[in-house]
Amino acid sequence: EPTTDYIAHLNDPIAGPWNDNFAAEFEKDHGYDLTPYLQALFFTPVTDMERKARQDYIDTVKRLFYTNFSKQIGEWCRKNNLMFTGHYGGEEELRWNSVHGDMQSELFYMDVPGIDSIFSSIYIVRKNDFNVAGKMLEGAAKFNNKDRTLCETYTISGTDYRLPEMKRVANRLMTLGVNMIQFMGAHYSNADGRKAFSGSIAGFFNPLLPFYHQFNSYVASVSYLSASTIPHSKVLLFIPLRQQRQTSTVLPGYSNDLSLQRLYEDSINALLHEGIGYDLISDDLAGNISVKDGALEAFGYKYDCIVFPGMEYISEDTAKLIEQMKQSNAKMIFVDKIPAFIAEKGEKFDANFNMQTVDENIMQDANAYRIVTSKLPVDMKVYGASLKKIIGKSILGVESDLRVYITERENAAAKVYFISNDDNREGKIYIDSLPGMKIFSADTKQEIAAKVENGRVEISAAPYEMIVVICDKASGEEYKSIEESKLEEVALITTEDTYEFTPIGGNMIPITYDIFNEETGCWCKAENYNFPAGVYLETNQPYKIKANLALGYVPEDLALNVEVRGMKRLRINGREVDFSINTVRWSEWDAKIDLAKYVCPGNNVIEADMVAESLNRTTRPPFMFITGSFTLSVFADITDAREENIHSGNWAKQGYKFFAGTASYKTSVNVDKEFKKAELIVDTRDVAEVYVNGEYAGRRMWAYENVDITKQLKQGENEIEIRVTSNLGNLLGTPSVNGIMTPVAVKLLG
Repeated sequence: EPTTDYIAHLNDPIAGPWNDNFAAEFEKDHGYDLTPYLQALFFTPVTDMERKARQDYIDTVKRLFYTNFSKQIGEWCRKNNLMFTGHYGGEEELRWNSVHGDMQSELFYMDVPGIDSIFSSIYIVRKNDFNVAGKMLEGAAKFNNKDRTLCETYTISGTDYRLPEMKRVANRLMTLGVNMIQFMGAHYSNADGRKAFSGSIAGFFNPLLPFYHQFNSYVASVSYLSASTIPHSKVLLFIPLRQQRQTSTVLPGYSNDLSLQRLYEDSINALLHEGIGYDLISDDLAGNISVKDGALEAFGYKYDCIVFPGMEYISEDTAKLIEQMKQSNAKMIFVDKIPAFIAEKGEKFDANFNMQTVDENIMQDANAYRIVTSKLPVDMKVYGASLKKIIGKSILGVESDLRVYITERENAAAKVYFISNDDNREGKIYIDSLPGMKIFSADTKQEIAAKVENGRVEISAAPYEMIVVICDKASGEEYKSIEESKLEEVALITTEDTYEFTPIGGNMIPITYDIFNEETGCWCKAENYNFPAGVYLETNQPYKIKANLALGYVPEDLALNVEVRGMKRLRINGREVDFSINTVRWSEWDAKIDLAKYVCPGNNVIEADMVAESLNRTTRPPFMFITGSFTLSVFADITDAREENIHSGNWAKQGYKFFAGTASYKTSVNVDKEFKKAELIVDTRDVAEVYVNGEYAGRRMWAYENVDITKQLKQGENEIEIRVTSNLGNLLGTPSVNGIMTPVAVKLLG
């Protein structure tokens, strides 16, 4: 994550890019000595010359970083027949972009430009800036004729993350313009995944990992369409870099005042929420925009509107563009501020607008508009409605009560629309009918039923479903309604709410322990398998761990699962244990030890001599958990043999508090009616694999699917097995609701 802003990002804003040659390089670029104006880098500029010096400083930083880093790597890769990809740090934040130079321009050097979107499960819900980096990336690829874009994601997403939530993130990213996904944080053990504050989901021991191939196939099909097409937009939204640099109270671009950042994010999100197609473009690239025959053109693509969010400071190229646009029919929308300064010259700028009030939020002078948001946070509905009123209708005239994201792409043969239901509920989406239109589900890759009436198409969308609309440009055929199957429900057979339950690999319980620091001579409690706050060990520093294990019952298959990297000795009730047997060595060493032969009912002691090791990350003490055929009491004690039956509902509340993995539910159903189609209804948020009469019937990946069991179901008695696979949340300290939530049912259609 290279960036010139790293020092500032690490809470030392009174520092910036500099080296012994910088002053000479600056003078070579700009023809004057920077030294008399150094204070302008750290305090708000007052004079025109200070404003100019601040912008010139960034321009030299940008040139040196690009020339000596990005450009060199890109040229070396191409010379050696390699593709250059990756990402820079902090793409979503104006302050990182501003000090760094212009990340969008820098991505031009990459063959596959990239971003990251870590914390994805958290940020997609809580963060206003989730959509920023993707749109910036999409513009970089489009303007530089790159068909592939990369996003690193899914780390620090929580050990309780599930496939439907992963799908939601993928849908949003692909709607924003990403078409390659890089899983980040893939440890081969639980070691760092469970100990980071919200976990990795791509580890070797994640129970859901075997299903990632199906998830990846889903992503790949949409990504292929994305890579085969180009975003089609009529609006440009400026990235206000000069405004950020000039109004910062310290190092250019770095500021604790986030009002401009919030307005920038709100502008991105308002356009997305209104379904208005647009491209993000850095104001450093304004020189690539021209006005021809009354229309805008940037990098060979035509536009009819530019949105300037909060931009009082602009570039010389932007000033020229505004003057040209005044003579054209192209719309320009200023949000809150009107441009007043040219940063490079340190001069004032006056476009002589005579804005008149249109309504409470909009002012106008011919083809120039000003939207007044008046307060932060911005009222997104009002702001979005104001933009839509000026710009015009949304893509495909999309309307829905759901939270929907839509993007339009095209190539020579077709127009392609991605319509993503970002809600965890089903509902209707309405779009315009177009010639040559076909409508598909990204889940099934099959054409779906839809009803057309008065030129509008009604589509039913499942939770987190991606709808793909493809319009053949050569076809003049009008879209016709596709009716759903006319089969009617014959019977709904609900199974008894008692299931034969088998946790595959056994029940689980993690072991907590104390840590002895030989330097301090003190024992202290491990904190979620981390060293206690304030305790830091150097490489090769010894320490000890000790756990007390109370057992009311000892099953024959009781086993200790433990990470043994850094472990020198292991003793159970004073007996030495050879942990080199049954050890899997990946990036961590994980051993499975036959615990039953070392322990007895009552109190047992597990001790280990450890040494701190560091493989380029902070050493953490080992994770231990027990597996076997046992049931846990409400106090999480091993009290008795495993209970073989379970009811619907969270398995964590039925003696399996810490279990994570695959569990088998077995039941039966009697069929005494004729049918043409049969579906199994399984209410679970986990992955469900269905077997009927011993034959595999299908897999339920997403929370809204029924499983077609027509071929396997017969008249009379039928044995049904459902293998449910959970995330790692329960085992690793993030309580999760897992299992079959309501009684299983069979729906017969005829």
